[in-house]
Amino acid sequence: MSAEEREPYVCQAKAASKVQVEKCDPRKEETREMQRHIERIISGAKSALDLQQQEYNIVAFNYFANTGRVYVPAEYATCRYSLKEGISAEYSTLIDPGQLIFGQSHQARQHSRDTHKLPLHPNALGTKMGKLYKKFIDGFPEVCEGEPIIMYTTTDQIPMVKACFAYLEFKQRDSYCIPLFVYSCG
Repeated sequence: MSAEEREPYVCQAKAASKVQVEKCDPRKEETREMQRHIERIISGAKSALDLQQQEYNIVAFNYFANTGRVYVPAEYATCRYSLKEGISAEYSTLIDPGQLIFGQSHQARQHSRDTHKLPLHPNALGTKMGKLYKKFIDGFPEVCEGEPIIMYTTTDQIPMVKACFAYLEFKQRDSYCIPLFVYSCG
């Protein structure tokens, strides 16, 4: 078989391998899942009024230290918002991270000095992390109904918000089996 005859087969093999990589890409799968979930919310609304009354949870964090995948949260803010009512509830708090592990203290001091200027342990202000996660979970009616908690944040903040929630959950002593999804709000 000549090179010209093999060319279509080579192109098809590349295309097939590219499809396989796309199927395995967790970010793309996560995006598809987010789109499906939002489509279910919209299609589940029986009227435009339902969509206006639908409540959305918007969240933001600031952090002390970031080691790539691990963010040590410093501040937490959230609000519940609907198109009809606007902001119906809001909560914000500083977070006491407790004792940081070796290697995080220097980065945390530097980041704090350069950004939010919050004091670190033992002078840290705010809620202890384990208590904050319990307060966070208990504040959502979805938990009582067995529904997942959906939080919205800006696209560039999604990895940090997910990591902060994971860190808070890790510091929580009680076990919660509540699905938490973080989606982009723009």
